[in-house]
Order: sequence, then structure tokens, then C-alpha cells
Amino acid sequence: MQHTSTPLTITPAIEQAIGYFLTPHRPAKKTWSSSLPPLELQAKASIEWPDGESIPFVCHRLGCGPDVLLVHGWESQATDLWHLADAIAKAGFSVWCPDLPAHGHSSGSMLSIPLATQALHSIAHKVDHFHAVIGHSLGGAVVVNALATGLPATQVIVIAAPTHYGAYARQVAHACSLSDSDTTQMLDRLEEMTGTHPDRIAIPEQAATLNQRCLWLHANDDDVVPAEEGIQAVNAWKHAELHRFDNLGHFHILQDATVCHQLLQALARHS
Repeated sequence: MQHTSTPLTITPAIEQAIGYFLTPHRPAKKTWSSSLPPLELQAKASIEWPDGESIPFVCHRLGCGPDVLLVHGWESQATDLWHLADAIAKAGFSVWCPDLPAHGHSSGSMLSIPLATQALHSIAHKVDHFHAVIGHSLGGAVVVNALATGLPATQVIVIAAPTHYGAYARQVAHACSLSDSDTTQMLDRLEEMTGTHPDRIAIPEQAATLNQRCLWLHANDDDVVPAEEGIQAVNAWKHAELHRFDNLGHFHILQDATVCHQLLQALARHS
């Protein structure tokens, strides 16, 4: 995809839409219960990023064994994945679970998929190779983008992830009543701010370039990310399988015993 070098005209309405797209609501911080101290790391951002070029963030740890990266979604935090993290650790793995920038105990006021991806690469500097990377919701899109940009891992498990970052940016633009031309300006400005155009972050296109095996878990009644997005992604993947569930929605899927069992089975098969 080619983009012109014409100077952007960023109106207050466009700035407002960008702020809405990038700024999460922050629930109260929760405590991660582990004897291992959290790591304090830095996520590299572009020179245009409002929070600066280096964002401090926290990565929690649990367990001992092959390394597994577990990534939360938008307006969530590491402790929301505790049920899975505890089960994975008890199965004999070392869990790395960050609070992404602007979430949980980490710094920053805004988050993009490219910035979250840089956070994962920062964690990877501490690990030779991940046995698996797992992401829920936005976290799923982040782990796939990280794999597409060189994160070392054997397999990926995606739970109810959105597949087209640009499409979600356009939804926000539409909600903010931006015109088509202003929406284009918004997307181009996001590219300036993050270093990547949102349309380049699309799991079906990225999946076709990946060799890792993928297990995709999605609820049929997910009202945040439709299950059809998972179908499209899995159909594009070289080695992938899709498991669908009833009556688990977007968040209850994280607490379900059957989902946890299937996730642990996948980890064990490739260990």
C-alpha cells in the first residue's frame, strides 16, 4: 500500500478521534500474586508518540519451565489473565505476562498495536525463544503482529482477537462523524505516530507469512469481536485450527475450564 507524502491537515475533530482510538479507560490496578518480582522494562516508541520515545512498562512472572508469553487485551491488565496464568504455571511453564503501556501498573496514557508489539520485543530480549505466545482480544492481534515482526516462538494461541486494525480505526472515525477524507488523514496520522499504517496490521495477511502453528479460540456469541473474524484468520493460516464455544462471550472464555484444558493440551503437544 502506498501513501502520499502530502502534508497532513489534522483538524481538532481528527485529533479527537485519534485520542479516542488510542486512549484506554484505566480500571483500578490489581495485584499479581507471585513470589517472582516483576520486571521493569521499556517499550520503544516513535518520535511522534505523545508519551515519549520510551515507555516504562511492567512484566509479571509466574512459574518455572519453558517460556510462555501471555498478553491481555484493551482496557484489561495482566491480573485479568490470572486464571490462565496460574494453570499454565502449574503445568510446568514459566509465564511472562505484561501490563501493556497505559494499562495496569505500566506507564503511559495511550496504546497502539505497534507500541504493544515493541513491548513484547523488549520482553523477548530476556528470553531465547518462547514455547508459545498467547493473546486475548487486542493482545491476540499484538502477538500476531509481534510474530510477523520477528518475535521468536514455536506456537501461538489466539483468543477472540480482532483481525483488522484499520477496520477498527475506521469504526472510530465513523463514530466520530469524520468524512472519508478526514478518515484518510486520521489513518495517515496514526502511521506517523506509530510507525505503521493501521491497514498493514491485518491478521489474515500476516498469518499467510507465518510458520508457527496456531490454535484460535473464539465464542460464537462474542459481541465484541465477531467469531467470523476468527474464521477468516484461520482460513489464511498455514497451520491453524479453530475451536468455537457457545455462551462464553468475549470475557467469560478466559475463565472456562474447557477452554483452559484445550489451551494446556496445545502447550503440552508441542513441548
